[in-house]
Amino acid sequence: MYPRRLTRAPVLRRRYATTSQSNPNNILLVIAGAAAAAGAYYYLRGRPVDDALAKVERDEEVMAHKARELLEAGKVRVTDARKQAEQKLDEKTAGDDKVAAGKARLKSAEESVERTLQDAESRMNELGSEAKAKAGRMYDETKATAEQKIGEARGALESKGEEVKRGWFSWLGWGKSKGQVARDRVEQGKDKHT
Repeated sequence: MYPRRLTRAPVLRRRYATTSQSNPNNILLVIAGAAAAAGAYYYLRGRPVDDALAKVERDEEVMAHKARELLEAGKVRVTDARKQAEQKLDEKTAGDDKVAAGKARLKSAEESVERTLQDAESRMNELGSEAKAKAGRMYDETKATAEQKIGEARGALESKGEEVKRGWFSWLGWGKSKGQVARDRVEQGKDKHT
């Protein structure tokens, strides 16, 4: 083959990106690369609109499910709160009824006690007046009986005294003085009983 000729290599110069000299071919290549990357991203990623719609639908279903759960829980809470409120209301009204009934019973008991006291006082006054009247009658009866007994005793003593006077001691002269002694004793007995 042919001998090769030695040629001198061209001197290459370094070129930097900051230099003011730019090659228009490079800019076109950069733009084309960026467009290719964007297209690849779009192609590989899939359809973003369909994915977004699917995600929105899934989120909507999850939110609807959570909303239904919250609604059911809220209904349960409201029902429980209503039951508790009704129970407390029933307890309060029952308590109010009990208080009213207790007050009525207390008032009735007070009236009953007052009537009983008035009845007892009037009965005591009746019994007191009856007792005074009975005591007065008994005193009068006892006094009359005592006076009658004294009168009987006096009469008996006088008759006995007369008998003694007329008796066999009368001839000795003792009859008069013994009769006088009996009269004195009767007088002393009368003073003691009155």
